Amino acid sequence: MPLLKRLRCLLFIKKRVLRIYPLFVVSSLLLVIIGINTWVPTLKGLVGISPFWGPHPKTMWYVAMLISLYIITPFVIRGGLKVQCYKAVAVMALIGLIEIIFGTVVPRTFNYYTVYMVGLLLGRNYYEQTMKLLRSKKTLLISLVWMILVVVVFLTKNNYLRSVSIIIGIIALLNISLLTAEKLRTGRLFTGSVTALSYASFCAYLFHREVIWVMFHVFKPQGSMPIFLYVLIVGVPLSFFCAYWIQKGYDKLLEKMTSRPDGHMATAPKDNLQSK
Repeated sequence: MPLLKRLRCLLFIKKRVLRIYPLFVVSSLLLVIIGINTWVPTLKGLVGISPFWGPHPKTMWYVAMLISLYIITPFVIRGGLKVQCYKAVAVMALIGLIEIIFGTVVPRTFNYYTVYMVGLLLGRNYYEQTMKLLRSKKTLLISLVWMILVVVVFLTKNNYLRSVSIIIGIIALLNISLLTAEKLRTGRLFTGSVTALSYASFCAYLFHREVIWVMFHVFKPQGSMPIFLYVLIVGVPLSFFCAYWIQKGYDKLLEKMTSRPDGHMATAPKDNLQSK
């Protein structure tokens, strides 16, 4: 890997670590304190090994998965496309071997590893073609038709088809997200609100369980439907509101910690993993 690309990769990982990990640690500890998680899964999640040595920590499994993928990424992306594909398959084989020998791999790890690696390799080597495909309304139509069939898939309890359905579902969500983003980018309607929601979204994921835990201790409706409506109408907006200010405060603290003595932020090359 050329030196500049290696530097960009390291900077990408550094930025993600600084933006995600400290808040991830705080939320993970809070989830243990309030009794949603226990220490063993939490510690496995904090070091990124829970996808391969389950069980996952509740809610925080997604971030643990991200940590493990970010650790694997620099190894996979070295070399040409063919070498990258060989490495990606080799890592998948290693994960499968861990499951065969120890039986500790969390099943969803295979699904998310596959989706991540396909996206990573296509994004690095066929970026324009991939984005054109994802923005296509034909892709949206095919994905939605497939998602209608998901009902049948889940009724048949076929694990293989279920895994494929999850991957197609992720593609459909990406397509809808990109098409929606394009529409919003060309107009000013709701742009500020969407920007704020986007800014707070990951932090809302990290801390929504704590917010809902507090809500249920203040007031908890009786019955599944009242609980669903309570969480939807009160919990979701409240989670985003709290997450926005948590993220805002953390970013200000991070800015102070990473600024140079002269008061200016340290600059670095753009953290773009796309190959030139």
